[in-house]
Amino acid sequence: AAYLRKVEAGSVRRDAGQVALATKLDNLHNALTSLPPMSDTQLNPDLFSEDKLTRTISAAKSRLFLTLLAPPTPPGMYIYGSVGVGKSFLMDLFFDTLRDDTHKTKRRRVHFHEFMLHVHERIFELKKVYPRKDVVPLVAIELLRDARVLC
Repeated sequence: AAYLRKVEAGSVRRDAGQVALATKLDNLHNALTSLPPMSDTQLNPDLFSEDKLTRTISAAKSRLFLTLLAPPTPPGMYIYGSVGVGKSFLMDLFFDTLRDDTHKTKRRRVHFHEFMLHVHERIFELKKVYPRKDVVPLVAIELLRDARVLC
């Protein structure tokens, strides 16, 4: 919708590839804004403390547990293409339409490589504290607390 408004206003030239992606982003926007907010229970790292869950179940089961706690979410998308075709432009438009307060959707705009560096840093830090524990679910909870949508 935001893209088509820009086309109609004459600030952007219509591009078939951009229209296709904008349509998919609009569908994702609609799905995201209809999700209920995450509950505190779903984002409680104590569920994975050494003396509770991780003693009794394996790391694989803890990942399954995190998955079961999460509400159904729409599938994400990975946008790729040649330089200069409008990927960042459309992502910025999409990001701007997801207001934290309006849609109860925390959001974060970050480059993929920066995001992965952050994830690996957190895994490394938590492994110092819990050397025998699968800390990936803890990192996932931290990420969900920070943002429900990563762009």
